[in-house]
Amino acid sequence: DITGGSCIGGLACLFAGGNRGRVGEISGGSCDGDNACNSAGYTTGSVGDITGGSCIGGLACLFAGGNRGRVGEISGGSCDGDNACNSAGYTTGSVGDITGGS
Repeated sequence: DITGGSCIGGLACLFAGGNRGRVGEISGGSCDGDNACNSAGYTTGSVGDITGGSCIGGLACLFAGGNRGRVGEISGGSCDGDNACNSAGYTTGSVGDITGGS
């Protein structure tokens, strides 16, 4: 589900689940900005919840899961700011939880 003013901006949340899909909850004003959370699960997909005003700013969390995909929970105002957490798991993929304003 995408709720609470989330996925706002040009191309925001565009590839949220990635190629093989699955998206958790995106809520609480998360993924706000041009290209914010753009390729969250990337190639092989999977996205946990992105909540609590996380991934705010241009290109925030852009390649979160990377090429082989997978993103844990991104919550508590984490990955905020332009380019924040931009290439987190790029190429071979996988990201654990990013919480508490990381």
